[in-house]
Amino acid sequence: MVVNTPSKPLAGIRARRQLETRRRITESATAIFREVGYDAATMRAIAARANVATGTLFLHAPEKRSLLLMVLNNELDKAGEHAFATLDRSAPLLEQLVHVFRVRYQHLARDSRLSLDALQQASFLTKADQLPADSEGARYLARLTTLRERIAALFSEYRGRDAMRADVDPADAAAVVMAIYSSEVRMWLRVARPRVADGVRILERRLALALRGVV
Repeated sequence: MVVNTPSKPLAGIRARRQLETRRRITESATAIFREVGYDAATMRAIAARANVATGTLFLHAPEKRSLLLMVLNNELDKAGEHAFATLDRSAPLLEQLVHVFRVRYQHLARDSRLSLDALQQASFLTKADQLPADSEGARYLARLTTLRERIAALFSEYRGRDAMRADVDPADAAAVVMAIYSSEVRMWLRVARPRVADGVRILERRLALALRGVV
């Protein structure tokens, strides 16, 4: 019995179509969330704006929260890539941390209401191992884990210069930094018109206090 399998060109066309559909869905979701807010947005309206069937939309995002996290994940992916690509690893540790978070603030400030809605919805997520591996929720939590690990690596590098207390675990220090960031970024986004400079200045003060215990 001969089994026909899709050729590589056909598989490539299908993959490109899926990417294009995902792009349209993401752009449509972003537009509608901005226009009416997360609570008032509907999956049906987003599917109509993207010109896809509702069933197709659910294949990419099974719930509205997944769409919001998809938008957030895309922004934070860009922020992470840019922040660490432009990081001066010879700079003082506080300056490095502020640089990483400043880039995130800049991306989140592009639409502060949408960003706050997304971070609030993300706070309801369960542990990553309780979510489908390919879900936007798992993707968001994985990015947080990656960021915490990269910050821990910064602490490890700094300790390697004998500039940090030897008894401080870089992973613990990174967890403290992430806790401060997670709290401060939400407070900053709740301001009517959050300014990046204002938010980063407060965050830097909080981080400086925390670093007094490790350097």
